[in-house]
Amino acid sequence: MVPPKKYITTVKEIEQFRPDIRIVRFTFDGIKEFEFLPGSFVMLWIDGYNDEMGNTIRRAYSIASIRDMQMILIRF
Repeated sequence: MVPPKKYITTVKEIEQFRPDIRIVRFTFDGIKEFEFLPGSFVMLWIDGYNDEMGNTIRRAYSIASIRDMQMILIRF
């Protein structure tokens, strides 16, 4: 199991790959490789993007990639 880590990222591109899969390309600040296991998930949020109660809106997405791929596929 990969322990949870927090990364600062920038979305560079979102591409519709299949009806249920989009390819989201990120850049990561300060790291060379994003470690994950197939079937893991990522929790994404934008600082300052809150609901009407002031809570940060967070969304979990499954990683649909294998570790040898040069990209991470997120199903949403």
